[in-house]
Amino acid sequence: MALHRIVAVLWAVLTLLAYGAADPAASCEGQTSCGACLTAHYRCAWCRSPAFGYSRCSQLAVMSRLCAADDIVSPSSEAEIVGDGEPSDQSPSQQPAQLAPRHLRVRLRPHEQYEFEVRFRQAEDYPLDLYYLMDLTYSQWDDKDKLETLGKDMAITLRSLTKNFRVGFGSFVDKPVMPYVSQVPQDLQNPCAIYGRECVAAYGFRNHLNLTNDVYRFTAQVSAARVSANVDDPEGGLDALVQAVSCSDIVGWNKSARKLLIYSSNGLFHLAGQGMLGGAAKRNDMRCHLDEKGFYTLSTVQDYPSAEELDGLLRSENMNVVFAVTKKYKDRYEKLTEIMKAKVEVEELLEDSSNILAVIKKQYEAITSRIELLDDADADVRVRYRSSCLGSDVQERNNCTGIKTGDQVSFMVKLEPLGCPAEKTRTIYLKDARSSEAVRVDLEVLCTCDCEAPAATRANSSECSGVGSLQCGACVCPNDRAGLRCECSQGVQSDTCRPAGSPDRRVCSGRGDCICGQCVCRSSDNPGHKVSGRFCQCDNFSCDRAPDGSICGGEDRGLCECDQCVCRPGWTGNDCACSNDTRLCAPVDSTSGQVCNGKGDCVCGRCQCYTTEQGRYAGLFCEDCPTCRGLCLTYQPCAQCLLRTGSVSASSCNSSCPYVLTLQDALGDPEKGTICRFEDDVDGCFYSFQYYSDAEGRAIIDVLRKKECFEVDVLAIVLGTVGSVLLVGLLTVLLWRLFTYLKDRREYARFERDLGDAQTSNLQTLNALYQTPVTTYVVPNRMMSTFRDAE
Repeated sequence: MALHRIVAVLWAVLTLLAYGAADPAASCEGQTSCGACLTAHYRCAWCRSPAFGYSRCSQLAVMSRLCAADDIVSPSSEAEIVGDGEPSDQSPSQQPAQLAPRHLRVRLRPHEQYEFEVRFRQAEDYPLDLYYLMDLTYSQWDDKDKLETLGKDMAITLRSLTKNFRVGFGSFVDKPVMPYVSQVPQDLQNPCAIYGRECVAAYGFRNHLNLTNDVYRFTAQVSAARVSANVDDPEGGLDALVQAVSCSDIVGWNKSARKLLIYSSNGLFHLAGQGMLGGAAKRNDMRCHLDEKGFYTLSTVQDYPSAEELDGLLRSENMNVVFAVTKKYKDRYEKLTEIMKAKVEVEELLEDSSNILAVIKKQYEAITSRIELLDDADADVRVRYRSSCLGSDVQERNNCTGIKTGDQVSFMVKLEPLGCPAEKTRTIYLKDARSSEAVRVDLEVLCTCDCEAPAATRANSSECSGVGSLQCGACVCPNDRAGLRCECSQGVQSDTCRPAGSPDRRVCSGRGDCICGQCVCRSSDNPGHKVSGRFCQCDNFSCDRAPDGSICGGEDRGLCECDQCVCRPGWTGNDCACSNDTRLCAPVDSTSGQVCNGKGDCVCGRCQCYTTEQGRYAGLFCEDCPTCRGLCLTYQPCAQCLLRTGSVSASSCNSSCPYVLTLQDALGDPEKGTICRFEDDVDGCFYSFQYYSDAEGRAIIDVLRKKECFEVDVLAIVLGTVGSVLLVGLLTVLLWRLFTYLKDRREYARFERDLGDAQTSNLQTLNALYQTPVTTYVVPNRMMSTFRDAE
């Protein structure tokens, strides 16, 4: 569809919503300049007529009745779709477009919201730029050979994804200085000598092939690339990544294509700060530094990039990066991507890189099956998204997944300026996170008044006592003058128009103007509303309202004076809705006329009964004491009759029941009325009811529908009795067994003690027949001497 211009007045196109819970009237109130008025709320309008006698800032609906139409300043919001069109596929005459509309111009008041639709359709054969960045250290020798053989298969794989693709090729080793690369002369020329092979000198990064649609050139460049070597395990891959991304003009990145960079390595990476070990102390400037042969020229000068710097570069270039690394280091790369916001993924690469085509296909399908809208709006503009995606419920979200070629989804995008920014006009881009397409929104925030321009300001106007400037109908006074017409000297301070010690520091409470040190209260838009008081702090419309909505119950009950109700005789309460006639709190047939029987207070024509230590008095006139049965016996027959027969007619009950009786599933709170409980002489169950009086003095009896019945379980009693007898018998046997056990232990202990005494005493004295088994022999001294001489 050709570009065309659609202009729509905002009242028909914009969705206008009030911000927060702010009241437009309250927001407009007290604004002293046209610009401040327009910023306060999008429904505020300013009257620039010098003769205007009301508040100059008010709601547009009110201002249109008070101010001439030509003098009302209220800029109208508008939306203009400059470039609409529809999402389209690739064709010989145009590039594919997945987003629509392409360009809008929007003019909004502060805190005003505009909602519009953004359509996305997955285009067929959308351009793809694929750059293969390969680690060519010695450990990747076999991987390079494998990649050479996959050239034809890569072409087939890419054509199955999109017919509009280009490929490029680059490689990296590391900074050619110690401690990353050996500086021994023979190792500098051939770092692979220690492995018995020949390879090229180490380098930081080299761009071998710019992006091209010739896959055979890609295969040839991979075949021609020579492997190198370094001495430490981490590589300079992030250095190379910066050059491959930032050298857009050299590599040939297409701004209208999906950009996919495959980073292939079986080693770790160096980060910022580690380059200083080799003397590369200068901070990486994240810019392109390639010579005519494609080598990175500042490899030995600039440090490695930090994760934050790399993340910012990838996001600014809208680059999709896939770290295809071996299983050994996959978790380290995943931790790196966790701290990055760019579109970066990690895939496991087999040791010989044979699954690289599967990785490319998987990541391409992941990129194309997802749409995510991002914006570059500043903090003073809120952008919100909602979508139903592919037929699901509408939700607050900026992305959809599971999209296939030809599928279309829509997003409702809502813009809202959060104030009056210094830069009134700005351009916001709503970008597809996976490609370079964007919707351009030119936003103008309407918070300035044409009448505030210097050319429209009348200096030394007679309307301003000849000393002030008339701007938008109001006087802007010099520093030494004050007042609505600059009629006062600056010696009269506005502090005299603020109540001393009050937390409200607004001049004249925000409802008046300080003229020469005194408050002049503004007229209200409602003729019946009046603002008064020394500081305009009082009014006749902010008092409490009765249940019917009338202020102070209406003029016949009270008047509103300075935010408080002054009740007329016979009425009381904050809203004058309560009658203080105590006759309503005494029975009509009462001879004493005592209010609430002396057991309560008459409040709003109803008795509020006292609560004592024994309980609370009850009844319409507090006639039931806490310890009395009250009228329970009076109402019992009717309550019992209702439970038995379901009605209280004269034919079903023996006594008349001129009361309002109802069956209830539950009784009310005891404070509602007296609760009575009786036993039914028929079935022995207990039933309960509650009685109280309504506003007309009628007796209301609520009878509990369900009785309390207690059934006797004979089987349980028999089983309990038998069990108790058995338990007592068992305990008796156990106690007897314990007694005999303790007795036997005492007797055995006595036996052991007597036996010990017998062993230690002279048994001969205990038994005359006892003979000791011990025999003593004495060797003669002569024989002992012979034994000693022999020794």
